[in-house]
This record gives sequence, structure tokens and C-alpha cells, in this order.
Amino acid sequence: MLANIGSIVNNGAIAQASTKQLQQVPGIGPNLAQNIYDHFHKQ
Repeated sequence: MLANIGSIVNNGAIAQASTKQLQQVPGIGPNLAQNIYDHFHKQ
């Protein structure tokens, strides 16, 4: 899981990822994906 997250963070993709894309990372379910998405898309 950390290897996947590391590659996403290093290229900035995590901030642009949808919740469905975030859920592709092992260990990230719908709730965590939503929390991550919300963190990067604060209004």
C-alpha cells in the first residue's frame, strides 16, 4: 500500500484523483477515499 501511495503522492496525482481512483489503492475503502478527496478539495 505504501508503495502505491508513494508513487501517487510523488507525482501529485493524489490531489487530482477521484474517490473511485483512490479506492483502487489496496487498503483504501470508500470512507477513507472520501476523506482523502475532501482534504484536497476543500472549498
